[in-house]
Amino acid sequence: MNTTEFSQLNDYHDLAKCLKSEVKKIDIKTSSDEKNMNLFSLQRFLKEFINKNLNHLIM
Repeated sequence: MNTTEFSQLNDYHDLAKCLKSEVKKIDIKTSSDEKNMNLFSLQRFLKEFINKNLNHLIM
């Protein structure tokens, strides 16, 4: 998921759909390198989402 897609998330329903899509990329049959890359991408996305929502709550 890129930054533009991330900024277009409007609610938790969108978040749930996005997370489901990202987790599907981490399949048992996926090679270790690709799995690690997908996990890193998911981790980065979650960090951005948390930061976005924390900033929103603070303001």
